[in-house]
Amino acid sequence: MASEWLDNLKVGDKVVVENGSFGHDIVDSVFILTKTSVVTRKVYKFRRKDGSVLGEVGRPKTWLREPTTERLNWIKQANLARKLGKYNWKELPIETLRAIDEMLLESS
Repeated sequence: MASEWLDNLKVGDKVVVENGSFGHDIVDSVFILTKTSVVTRKVYKFRRKDGSVLGEVGRPKTWLREPTTERLNWIKQANLARKLGKYNWKELPIETLRAIDEMLLESS
C-alpha cells in the first residue's frame, strides 16, 4: 500500500519522482518530512497521504513513488538511451561503429 511506504519514509531516503509532464522519472531523496508532506532535495513537495505533488492544478501529473530495483533500473536505462540518442555517432571511426553494431546484434 502506498501510504505505508510513505508513512515509513525518513530524511535521506531515496525516492522516485514520476513526472508525467516531462515524460520521465527522476531519482531524488527526502529532504524534509512533516506530518502531511514530503519535500525532496530537488524541491518537489508531495502529500504524504498519497504521494501526489502539491501545487499542480487539476489532476496531478507528478507523483512520489517507491524506488524499487526494477524502477531504478528502468530510469538508468531510459537516461542512458536519451544520452546515447544525443551522441554524434558520425564522429566515431568505422571500426568502433561496427563493434557497437555487433554488440547490439548480439544483445537483441
